[in-house]
Amino acid sequence: MQKNYQKLSKIFTEYYTLEKINSALSWDSQVKMPKQGFKVREKQLTLIHHLTDQIICSPEIEELVTNCNTTSLSKNQQRNFELMKNIVIHHNSVPEKLRKEFNAISLKTEFIWGEAKAKNDFALFNKYFETLITLLREICTIKSEKLGLSKYETLLDQYDPGTREEDLNKVFGKLENKLPDLIEKIIAKNPNSQKLQHKNIRPSTQKKLFTRIIKKIGIRDSWCRIDESLHPFCTGYTGDVRITTRYNKEDFSGALMGLIHESGHALYDSHLPKQTLFQPIGQPGGMAIHESQSLFWEMQIARSMPFCEFISPLINKAFKLDLSTQELYNNLNHVEKTYIRVDSDEATYPLHIILRYDIERDLINSKIETKDIPEIWNEKTKQLLHLPAPEVSKGALQDIHWSDGSLGYFPTYTLGAIYASQIANEMKKQIPNWDEQTRNGNFKEILNFLKTNIHQKASSKPAGEIIKEVCANNLDVDCYLNYLETKYLSL
Repeated sequence: MQKNYQKLSKIFTEYYTLEKINSALSWDSQVKMPKQGFKVREKQLTLIHHLTDQIICSPEIEELVTNCNTTSLSKNQQRNFELMKNIVIHHNSVPEKLRKEFNAISLKTEFIWGEAKAKNDFALFNKYFETLITLLREICTIKSEKLGLSKYETLLDQYDPGTREEDLNKVFGKLENKLPDLIEKIIAKNPNSQKLQHKNIRPSTQKKLFTRIIKKIGIRDSWCRIDESLHPFCTGYTGDVRITTRYNKEDFSGALMGLIHESGHALYDSHLPKQTLFQPIGQPGGMAIHESQSLFWEMQIARSMPFCEFISPLINKAFKLDLSTQELYNNLNHVEKTYIRVDSDEATYPLHIILRYDIERDLINSKIETKDIPEIWNEKTKQLLHLPAPEVSKGALQDIHWSDGSLGYFPTYTLGAIYASQIANEMKKQIPNWDEQTRNGNFKEILNFLKTNIHQKASSKPAGEIIKEVCANNLDVDCYLNYLETKYLSL
């Protein structure tokens, strides 16, 4: 094996070791850490960022990348090298001073986000966020020249390599054109539909049942833990995956769907190939693929009639209810235009993503400023969802993503939903008794399909190629629209 490649592999082993330490500390910051622990935690995370920078942003690694002869490498090693090279460019193109300034302000912005949201105070958040965006614009300008991408595409490239603004404009343009009319038809078909509410179902009771349910789909105590947080998320790596949800005594469906969604992420992370755990090729194949796994389990499985037939007896027994399967199904598939993205249904969800995509793209391109976001958010809420202006905690401050500079992430949710519909469409052809297995709470064949065709391939190929191999088609927005129309209008 080429010596320069061997040295690079060792460097990336250290890099991903630090990344996984950062993952655990960040999880603790949001889940278990007392509020007063932030000052010390900030120093800890700053040190991790500094050590990561020292490893990945050294002159040595640039020299190794430049002088690495890939002709003697295997196909997988060549793929791994290309991924290494892209990571090095993303890190090394940004001056050290700018990296440090951005890391420092992102920690402060992420920490203040929770307080600003609770106080419904965008100005408090913007005290740090304005500086964060100024620095991020500078970073994107530098990377744009190095990578030959638009400023916004340099952000997309970190979360879903290969996705371009032109692609998103076409996909989102079609969804924005088709969805509003489809949503109106769905709502008109079920004029009396409403979400069910049941008071005083204790979080501990919900957690006990829902943990039992997600273990059915493959979650195991030996490698996954479940907690609560302000914003549901999944983090970790093979052998140590953490998922969170939030509980509502009056609506159990949010916690259930949140746990199943995050379980989809967890199953993907836990089944990545162990032998390349500390190499780029062994990491998830982009966030659109990652989101396809969470949305597959949440939308294609957990909101289906067979799944409702499986869990309705369990819910009635645990919560002492008398819900029919049809009532549960209607509840989980209730379509309504609302303010909160994470609580929205699959038909309206893409409109929430389009709203955020339009804002963050214009923000990076300096067409708008951070102080203008609440007003623009309100305008787009009226335009896309036909809802009056929300308070800022239910508008521009409802998501944590922008607080640490994770712009470019939101589009992957809708790309993932489209991929999930394509995967389900293909899987049903290969597993003809899909409904019966789901009805019986037997998900082994479904999980094995995902492990073989998605999880274990990790980043061995670009996401689009992996999906095309599984589904015999590239990203197909029509598949997603047909799925929605069939599910909601053809019954």
